Amino acid sequence: MYVCGWGGGEYKLVKRTWRNRGNGLDMNVRKAWEMGYTGKRVVVTILDDGIEKDHPDLYKNYDENASYDVNGHDPDPQPRYDYTNENRHGTRCAGEVAAQADNHVCSVGVAFNARIG
Repeated sequence: MYVCGWGGGEYKLVKRTWRNRGNGLDMNVRKAWEMGYTGKRVVVTILDDGIEKDHPDLYKNYDENASYDVNGHDPDPQPRYDYTNENRHGTRCAGEVAAQADNHVCSVGVAFNARIG
């Protein structure tokens, strides 16, 4: 199942997306949340390219101490958008880990209370 959609506290766990065709893959994320595993007191560094630190799904969980721009060799991870469009994958990865819950933006990360950088 993939976490997807909006929901005033209720998240739709979609069993079939274009990549998951009912093959039984399931992260059991709802069960983990029910057990209290939300990422609280956890810091995750995303080793990828840029992260939009001001993204509506990420800004509350962004931790500048856990971040470094390995492409630009500076502490600001903001992607540089240019004709190559090759510096934004980290934002998507960060969202899959720690996108905020209950903000009605898009989705929720599997560890939505984790700090990310």
